[in-house]
Amino acid sequence: MKHIVFLILFVFVYSSWSFAIDYTYPYLVNGAGNPNYYLSKMPFSGSGLGVFENDASYTQFRKFSFSLSQTEAFQSLKTQSMVVGFRLNKSSRIFVGASRLYQNDIPKTKIDSESFLQEFLVESTYTYQNLHAKVSYQYEPNQRMRVGAGLNYFETTIDSMKMDTFDLSGSMILLLNNVDIGISLINILGNEIGFNDSEIKETLPRSVVLNSAIKPSPWLSLNSILRYQTSTNDLKKKYLSGISLEILPFSFFRIAIGYTEQFDSLNKLRGVMSVGSSIDLDRFAIHYLFKTNDYLDNENNHLVSLSFNY
Repeated sequence: MKHIVFLILFVFVYSSWSFAIDYTYPYLVNGAGNPNYYLSKMPFSGSGLGVFENDASYTQFRKFSFSLSQTEAFQSLKTQSMVVGFRLNKSSRIFVGASRLYQNDIPKTKIDSESFLQEFLVESTYTYQNLHAKVSYQYEPNQRMRVGAGLNYFETTIDSMKMDTFDLSGSMILLLNNVDIGISLINILGNEIGFNDSEIKETLPRSVVLNSAIKPSPWLSLNSILRYQTSTNDLKKKYLSGISLEILPFSFFRIAIGYTEQFDSLNKLRGVMSVGSSIDLDRFAIHYLFKTNDYLDNENNHLVSLSFNY
């Protein structure tokens, strides 16, 4: 058993994930590296990380919840996501979370004016960081409905340059007999963000996200997502979709296969195939995903997240 735990932690720490830097792409700021994003089931995953996509995300706990993920790409770029949830009363919960992508010790160069060849010298280093922090409030009027609202803070720092802004989100989840439905409005205000006093601004993309989980039997679930988003980029397609088939051979163990549409750093539409599994032991859950790379051909990634509920 100890060897299994060690193996899980090793995969968690050293799993890799590749990304570009742009607020247009939702998976960069909605819980970076979350395995359940690629299975189109973030609101129904049982992990607190789901609030990055849906403030009403379904998570069961008595007192508090703690979820996290950490990945690394190219031995330098790192992502970290963490969400803590607290139950306020029988019908209300609050979640506080942060998700960041960062790289330290990036070389800052200058031209060596004393050199005949005008070579570049490393003058110092700097840090890049893209941060999404949020506070979500959930209200559960009955056992079949949850509504949520979120305050989101976005910040990008490159060396001494910084840009930040706030925006709002709102969500609802319906838990029906054989179908779960989620709807989320992200960046409702569509605020602008730009470096310091620069006149060049980027508008946070407004998004409408529809999730569904169809459950024809207790051991089978068909999950899907349809996302509409605006963008400052001239995208030919504003609708992105995803689907996954999930099987529950045991009540505590799930396996799934999924397909998700994404834009890469060149605004080219790509399809990402993935295979995932999860182990849910009531108070402790592990979510794992193996997927094709979003940007590099012939390379693959492993994603892992952990959740603790009490």
